[in-house]
Amino acid sequence: MKITCLDKQVGQFLKESFYRIPRFQRPYSWDRTNIEEFWNDAVVENEAQYFIGSFVVYDDKTAMGVVDGQQRLTTITLLLCALRNAFEREGFSNLAKGIHGLIERTDISDQRFYILQTESSYPYLQEHIQKFGGKPGAGSDAGPEEQLLKQAFEYFQTNVDDVVKAIKLQPNLSEAKKRARIQDELTRIRDKVLNLKLIFTALENDEDAYVIFETLNTRGKDLTLSDLVKSHLSRLLKPTNTGVDLAKDKWNKIHQTFEAAQDDLSVMQHYENHELKTKHVRAILSAIENFHFAFTAIASQRSSGGISFMYALAARELYQAKGAEAKVKGLQEFQKNKLAAKLPQYAEFEPSFLALKYSSQMTKQRPLVRYILTKIYQRNSSGLPIDADQATVEHLAPENPVKSTGLLPEQVASIGNLILVNQALNNDLANKSFPDKVQILQKAHVWVDPIVLNAKGWGAPEINARAKLLAEDAYKNVWTV
Repeated sequence: MKITCLDKQVGQFLKESFYRIPRFQRPYSWDRTNIEEFWNDAVVENEAQYFIGSFVVYDDKTAMGVVDGQQRLTTITLLLCALRNAFEREGFSNLAKGIHGLIERTDISDQRFYILQTESSYPYLQEHIQKFGGKPGAGSDAGPEEQLLKQAFEYFQTNVDDVVKAIKLQPNLSEAKKRARIQDELTRIRDKVLNLKLIFTALENDEDAYVIFETLNTRGKDLTLSDLVKSHLSRLLKPTNTGVDLAKDKWNKIHQTFEAAQDDLSVMQHYENHELKTKHVRAILSAIENFHFAFTAIASQRSSGGISFMYALAARELYQAKGAEAKVKGLQEFQKNKLAAKLPQYAEFEPSFLALKYSSQMTKQRPLVRYILTKIYQRNSSGLPIDADQATVEHLAPENPVKSTGLLPEQVASIGNLILVNQALNNDLANKSFPDKVQILQKAHVWVDPIVLNAKGWGAPEINARAKLLAEDAYKNVWTV
């Protein structure tokens, strides 16, 4: 990994290249506190060249990809846009155009591009803030990122306008002197921003960028787990066509779903505020998990707008409840009257559960099957908890028997034919006969359901009967709401 580091100023940094926010980066996330700190550090209290940290970039062909510094670079761009607009309003068009040259310019092919190029906030940032003559208040209701951009821009715009208004209100200055003072003050703010010092760190390629990104935090907000997951997936799922990025599009849909459902997790906010105890949080989260296991994973019923509304309403009622006792009561009523009431009937649950299959040839449902077997084992075993990551799925009637069992591949793959064991025990069981497997399981002192241990033989009737008993146990005893 080759890394080049240089001292630079913001003005020099913006003149030298175009900068693109890569697909693994999160959206703009600075809030009012971050913006106020930046304004105070960079403008109000900045009497010399203020250092704003390192900017890490990599060569991305037509632009430099931003690894670290995205939030600061976006914030600087917002402030420059506010200054540009102020210069233009006060009649200093040449100075406004000069600043705009640090926001938008032509490349070597005489094509116009914004110096800061983003996708997640498109088209709000480009059309309403970066654009010369844009309308920042329009189109800002598209999402949380746009709202934060609008809030940051309006904060800078208000502060810059206050500087201008304060000068205009000075009674002892002539109009000519007020105009000159306004020009001087706006220029002073501009120069403070452009003279901000930074360490410019350049990487050779995007592979180095992914590695560096996962070890860095931006100045204002720590990277979240979802940011790191997005980075890791973006690294592995590279687009095959420069115009189509399906991995990024799917991630954005997932992110939008969680953004739209933030109220669903409001119970954690009350827990962090010490309004709910751990046992109450565990109870409701377990109920939600169990509900969606039956409702979504097994019965495959869609979480329509009615489910989203149910959660949103519960979140509002939880917020409005006064006192811990009222909040706990509200959660219990939600669990009993909402979740339990919407559970699919057993007649809907059983057929889908019986259809669960896993084998080396039928792998689609492997994660769900492992989850089910793990939960059943954990509920019934009194010994050491099984390590789900190390456990393996064993077929009681083997996939590749020494002697023919007469079973169809679908019957061998049936959940009624599957148990969960560790790798060593799996090796011992191998392709042995059913009676031999039962003896090995009994000697291993691991929990196996009595259906298996008491069976006299093992064929299609036993597999089907066990699948039905597992379904009934799952619905009535394991995933209860």
